[in-house]
Amino acid sequence: MYPARTFPIIVAAACLVCGRLLAQDGMPIKRVASWPLDEGTGQVVRDRIGQNHGLFGTVDPARKLTWATENGTSVLTFPGSGAQDLGGYVEVAGGGRILAGPLFAIGLDVFLADTSPNGVFLASKHVSTKTGGFLLNYWHDNRQLTFSFSDGNETHTFPCKMKARLPLRQWVSVSAVYDGDSMLLLVDGKPVGRKALPGKVLAQSSYKLRIGAYYSNIGNNRSLTGKVRNVWLGMPAKVANKAMLYAATPAAAELVIDGKLNDAAWREAAFVSNFVPISKTTPVEPQTEFAVVYGPKSVFVAVRCFQPEMKTLAVKQQERDGWETESLELFI
Repeated sequence: MYPARTFPIIVAAACLVCGRLLAQDGMPIKRVASWPLDEGTGQVVRDRIGQNHGLFGTVDPARKLTWATENGTSVLTFPGSGAQDLGGYVEVAGGGRILAGPLFAIGLDVFLADTSPNGVFLASKHVSTKTGGFLLNYWHDNRQLTFSFSDGNETHTFPCKMKARLPLRQWVSVSAVYDGDSMLLLVDGKPVGRKALPGKVLAQSSYKLRIGAYYSNIGNNRSLTGKVRNVWLGMPAKVANKAMLYAATPAAAELVIDGKLNDAAWREAAFVSNFVPISKTTPVEPQTEFAVVYGPKSVFVAVRCFQPEMKTLAVKQQERDGWETESLELFI
């Protein structure tokens, strides 16, 4: 049994994320996670034969993803759908939790083997207003890269029609960057599309990270045929002279720091959250959500941490049964 607590934390502060950076298109980016892809780790091939095998996560021993080393780098080859109608992906447990916040970037190297539609390159398992997450996919015939992410309230999508298709049978890097002001798509480090979208945030996803195509309805039921290497997640540098007040709610007066979050501004504020479904079979982990309110003089951030009484919890109504509220507050 775990004690049930909710901790609202209110802070008036300004934050800056720093770290060792690498440059891409002149934009400093700090990599927070990367995978040369260890052979056999999380390997799953999706078998679309039907309900006998389930919809996701079934392994077909006769048609696995292929691992190899090229010039000292681990490479994963996707078999494509082909006549057998199979797709595949690599799953990184907890990968959706790694990247979140007002600045984020993702990327990988791809080697396309044919001209078939290719579907998803890199994504969290789900992307929605409730689950957060992101998705990067590609349609070869339409010359289109599409990047989507959720801030916990809306899902933002940038379909980018490129001047040329990604090259076949050669390595090319593809990345998506959000710098607090714009969504940017790059191929081999060069911008191919930009969309102004100031003041948003990536909501943390409770789902796994998946590398490779796994949606049957993307790309005319065909999936990635080719190879993948050097998958990474990162944070770009903040855009100069751009305010980072994302999803902020105005308050007519300075808030009372009492830990109760009962000011009118907090009741109107949009909390960014990634609560997982609660059921007898779904593990529940401590979750967090936050919101931003700005007054005449200060910026206030509320962070709430929820922990259930049990690792699994049955819920019959639309409420959090078995939860109680305590508060702890900090003022900086």
